[in-house]
Amino acid sequence: MKVNTSTNVKRSTLSNSFKVITNYNPAAEKTTVCLWIKSGSSHEPLEQNGLSHLLEHTVFGQRYGDQKSPIYDAITSKGLKIRAFTTTEDTAYFIDNVDTISIPTCIKLFWDIFSGNLLSIRSMQDAKSDIQKEMISLAADSNERLFNALNSICFPNQTLGRPITGSYDSISTIQLDDLQEFLKSKYLATNSLICAVGKINHERLVECCENFFSSLQAKSHPSLTIPNWGGGIIKVNVNVERQKIVASLPFSASQSKDYYSFWLAAFALNSKEGLGFSKALETQHVNCNQLTVYPEFFSQIGRMQIYFETTNSQTEGDMRAINQQLDLFKALS
Repeated sequence: MKVNTSTNVKRSTLSNSFKVITNYNPAAEKTTVCLWIKSGSSHEPLEQNGLSHLLEHTVFGQRYGDQKSPIYDAITSKGLKIRAFTTTEDTAYFIDNVDTISIPTCIKLFWDIFSGNLLSIRSMQDAKSDIQKEMISLAADSNERLFNALNSICFPNQTLGRPITGSYDSISTIQLDDLQEFLKSKYLATNSLICAVGKINHERLVECCENFFSSLQAKSHPSLTIPNWGGGIIKVNVNVERQKIVASLPFSASQSKDYYSFWLAAFALNSKEGLGFSKALETQHVNCNQLTVYPEFFSQIGRMQIYFETTNSQTEGDMRAINQQLDLFKALS
């Protein structure tokens, strides 16, 4: 086991490359513990859209009925708070409100999640029911529909361009064997870590993690292919008073300094003066609100997102103002 220390942050790597990271805060009353896996919706087969998100919901075990899983029993009996999310490239599970005594229990819960010990047909059925309710809620969100449409033209016929939740059709075809195979191939020691923030003893956490996660083999994590960027304009019919417009611009960020550069660019483009989009839209007589410019980073590609609302009905004028300002920014950068 290799240990690196820096102020209150300590990092340890088990022999199979599984990582443990802590940030000790003596003023904190409780601790938050997180299991992070570098695997999300972009890693799933195209025809099984929503598989990684369904797995995230299913690994907690049976939720309804008289025989709830140990995870839900632990939450209710120990006062723990558990939450999780899936993105295009990551899946994370958090346990909040953890005291020192509960640390071994939390690591055992993470092991049950990671190893799929609680996967069952019933837990999958519970998860599908929850996700269908989530889909109904997301379908009513105009911003969600807008960004789903944007993703579909940025990354056509690719997992990055599909909703993380999947669709009713794709979710209905996924079986328990599919979840088990995905977990076995993507939840690996080499692309996973446990981190904790709060009043946490690093050495004790490492010892708890070793009791379970050191048994994993150090399998190599498959790398993703570079996404194919699409493009174009797509219109989404939503019942809103103001037009909502979002544009994406691809870029590459191969070095650490590139990430800072694109955040600085976003700061400049958000400005109401100089190179900012607000001034450019104003010159085109476009009245906009909630202008937001921010970079989004993936493993192989990044993109700059430009979002605003407007009463202007001429989308072409909006796009022309954006393009003119980008040309100016590029010439000066």
